[in-house]
Amino acid sequence: MRAVDRQRVLEALEQSAGNQTRAAKLLGISLRTLINRIDAYGIPRPRKRSP
Repeated sequence: MRAVDRQRVLEALEQSAGNQTRAAKLLGISLRTLINRIDAYGIPRPRKRSP
C-alpha cells in the first residue's frame, strides 16, 4: 500500500513540475500532508527554481 501511495506522490510531483502546492491539490490532500509523505517516503523535496 505504501508503495502505491509513494508512486502517486511521485506522479503528482511530476505532473506539477515539482510544484508541491499543485501536487497536493491533484492528490486532494493538504500541502502539510504532502510534505509529511514526501519526508516519510524519502523523496527529495523539489526546490524552487531560480529565474
